[in-house]
Amino acid sequence: MTHTPGSAGAAEDGDKAVIDAFARANIVAFAAELAERGCPAEGLIDPDAAEEDDEERAEYRLFAVHPHPDLERWIAMPGVELAVVRAAGPDDPWAVECDTDRYAWPDLIAELTDQALGPIAFGRNLALVRDELARRGLVFRDEDVSTDVDACGGGYEAFTLRTSNSAVIRLGVPNRESGPGSRIEMFVNGHGYVFERAIESILQAAAPVP
Repeated sequence: MTHTPGSAGAAEDGDKAVIDAFARANIVAFAAELAERGCPAEGLIDPDAAEEDDEERAEYRLFAVHPHPDLERWIAMPGVELAVVRAAGPDDPWAVECDTDRYAWPDLIAELTDQALGPIAFGRNLALVRDELARRGLVFRDEDVSTDVDACGGGYEAFTLRTSNSAVIRLGVPNRESGPGSRIEMFVNGHGYVFERAIESILQAAAPVP
């Protein structure tokens, strides 16, 4: 191909077919890495749904990527050899782009993986807490648990737990796998504890006041 990054004008038909093929192959490889990291594979990408680059660069194709069913990001993928794109840093020619920001390939994989798996880990960790509390005799129904949007952030999702005796417990759940034996802390009413201590703290906070 004779085009250079950012060149103006339309690619010739032969070049365009090559660009299309490389871009599709690259986005398939990109999606495969996301899936290997645990992102849901179903609906992740449609390699045949490429769009022309909105900055009119002949060598890039746009793809909608869904690392999580509730998360859509737009990837501008260069239509050149995969090894070239993988090796490019954010300031290099042929860097992969996401929502107009330029990335090194592994950095974008890591960012999208964290964004995708965070909600999954939040849900799993909250379920572990509820299951262990239920095993210990403290049951929280779905209507007793709500997300505290204003307190979310820093890799944690904040939940409010309401007990039958009107106690209110603030629970911070991490976006990484936690549970029995894990050293990753959860937060109960602002204090950090490993899983087992968090359970004890919740039970104490929920205990009826004599």
